Amino acid sequence: MPEEPTSLQLPLIFDRPLTIEQGRACCRVIAGPEDSIRWLKQYFTIPPNPRSPQQFPVKLYFGNPVTFGSGLLPLVLDAAKRAQVPVQVDVKRGSPPETFCAADVGWLRDYQHEAVWSVLENHVGVLWMPTGSGKTEVAIALTRKVPGQWLFLVHRGILVEQLADRYKLRTGLTASRVKSGLIEKGSEDSNLTVATFQTIWKNRKHQEIRDLVFGVEGIIIDEAHTLGGRTFQKVALACENAWYRVGLSGTPFARTDDKAVLVQGATGPVIYKLGASKLVEHGVLAKPTIWMVPCYQSPSHVYLNDWQKKYKELIIESLDRNRVVVAETLKAPKPALVFVKALKHGFNLKDMLEDVGLRVELVTGRDPNELRQRKISSLESGHSDVVVASVVLQEGVDIPELRSVIVASGGKSGIATIQRVGRAMRMADGKSDCVVIDIFDRGEHTLRRHARERLNSYRKEGYEVQTASVGSLSETVSWGNNNAD
Repeated sequence: MPEEPTSLQLPLIFDRPLTIEQGRACCRVIAGPEDSIRWLKQYFTIPPNPRSPQQFPVKLYFGNPVTFGSGLLPLVLDAAKRAQVPVQVDVKRGSPPETFCAADVGWLRDYQHEAVWSVLENHVGVLWMPTGSGKTEVAIALTRKVPGQWLFLVHRGILVEQLADRYKLRTGLTASRVKSGLIEKGSEDSNLTVATFQTIWKNRKHQEIRDLVFGVEGIIIDEAHTLGGRTFQKVALACENAWYRVGLSGTPFARTDDKAVLVQGATGPVIYKLGASKLVEHGVLAKPTIWMVPCYQSPSHVYLNDWQKKYKELIIESLDRNRVVVAETLKAPKPALVFVKALKHGFNLKDMLEDVGLRVELVTGRDPNELRQRKISSLESGHSDVVVASVVLQEGVDIPELRSVIVASGGKSGIATIQRVGRAMRMADGKSDCVVIDIFDRGEHTLRRHARERLNSYRKEGYEVQTASVGSLSETVSWGNNNAD
């Protein structure tokens, strides 16, 4: 949440309170003194950050009258009390449905049952569950337990098909899908529709889409941290009649742009949290070991004020750094997944990895879904040793056979850092552990800071991290040598 305004001089005596109407999805200011409304707007505004690309204030509210997600109301009331701003809440939510079905959801593990019941008891909230914990299984169970129409919102088209396939596997029913502004109807007894945020937003004026959005009684948000996006937030809040509002994420509040609070606004607070370490202890996930392998590059020749040129020189086209990546990939357990950010970086590493005798596939966002799946299947079957991939494989893709992940992309995002680890933690026959190899950039200050932020993300999540002392440009440290400092 942004800092509370301190410069605003409010009158000591108010002739009337700030009146807020609370609905299921949104809260709206319907009356109040101008000073109080101005205070609320300041409270919901993030000032420009001189250390980031954010050049203008960011508003966390919508429209006129001021509108915000209902999940933020407790925060507003606490802040208003401290600022001595009187607030009156007019509740317009109705009574929650209490009818649950006795549907069989016997496929759930014990902790998944706990997650389902936390939703049935609270109606709204975030399920903080790591990659591999079966968040989709929980979501499907909710649609079986609670009658009424459900909308499952995802941010990538491939996830629509994956979720629909899983729904049919568990229930025998075909989910409805939203494609190109049209709703493909599922089974008559199905009560689930799956759609991307983007498709709903693009076709928001179509009557069929409007009827869907206004008519659903429950929404489930996959990868709930994406709700920091303004249009994603608008789509979630447009489902104003949904009593059940559930966010799923392993990193719900890990955003670095001060917008993480919007997750709570759309779905409510965390109502269930499960750490990855618990699932490792119970044999549900493979135990990861993180190796931070050093690579020193002199900053004397870089473009100090141009991040894109700096990234190109020191990561995408850096022969020294790419040699470290190749050497570590060669030694890592197979099959392996190498993450890059730039397409050119992917091509560079693919060529270098093939030069040392590895069988390599390159997966990018430009690949059709069918081609992408063939490349993944080649890795799973052992016909390929390594897949070099962009962020398209960072989430929503299961490769249980994966034994190691190599992070060649750099970056500082805590969300991306944890998601990449999750890709290797799926269990498979004969697999109980996995390896994540990350490049610990030294020398250039921005790359060094980013590497430290990734290191902190690993440690914060409770993963075992091994770091190595600084070596020369070409020196690498085997993932199997325990020489942590």
